[in-house]
Amino acid sequence: MKEIEQEDEEAREWFNHSERPFESWTRALFSTNTRCDMLLNNLCESFNRYIIDFKYKPIIMMLEMIKK
Repeated sequence: MKEIEQEDEEAREWFNHSERPFESWTRALFSTNTRCDMLLNNLCESFNRYIIDFKYKPIIMMLEMIKK
């Protein structure tokens, strides 16, 4: 926060507004709208890594293997 204050004092004041004090910030207070698809991309990559051994099998067999 000291670095922000050195760059722009108004920005520091905005961060420490009485309705949103810096000390009480949590992820729950931030917007849930994403501005990029990184979460989706990471989810897809994780899923693909999980099914790598099964993805060239017939679909029913693949689904049975994933279910286990």
